[in-house]
Amino acid sequence: MSDQASVSRFSVVSAIMERLGISADQARNDFDARFMIQKTVYLLQLHPEFSRFLAFRFNLYLRGPYSPDLARVYFSQTQESPRMPELSQSAKEYLETVLSLSPDSLELISSVIEAIRINPGLPEESIVERVYEIKGDRFAKKEIEQAYKDAMKLKKEFGLQF
Repeated sequence: MSDQASVSRFSVVSAIMERLGISADQARNDFDARFMIQKTVYLLQLHPEFSRFLAFRFNLYLRGPYSPDLARVYFSQTQESPRMPELSQSAKEYLETVLSLSPDSLELISSVIEAIRINPGLPEESIVERVYEIKGDRFAKKEIEQAYKDAMKLKKEFGLQF
């Protein structure tokens, strides 16, 4: 897999879906499958190595960041063969870390990061409050505070860009 130029974002998304155990049919027909794809791709593309291949635009929605462009990829009839680019050990470890997150953790961490991206320079307390306004019916403030800490840890450990 040394030919990085032949790795497209479509083949990387297919590889991510394969790692998540999600078929193209599941992606088209199952909200939970689409949710996992959306949040996983969102978090992965924050890593410099994945950002070269993914680079989807996301907006913050009720259940966290969502990309209509990414949705078009998994709704398309022409799925490319799964292909992951060559990755450093750090990027591989980050991939495994993201793949191990629970759906709730994916939702909270990605929502916190998107709130940070939308509101650069806001202190932690303000970010937590903004996310709580959206997710307070589903998550306690303490869970959101923990997601903020987890996001900052991931940023430091893996050099994420947000």
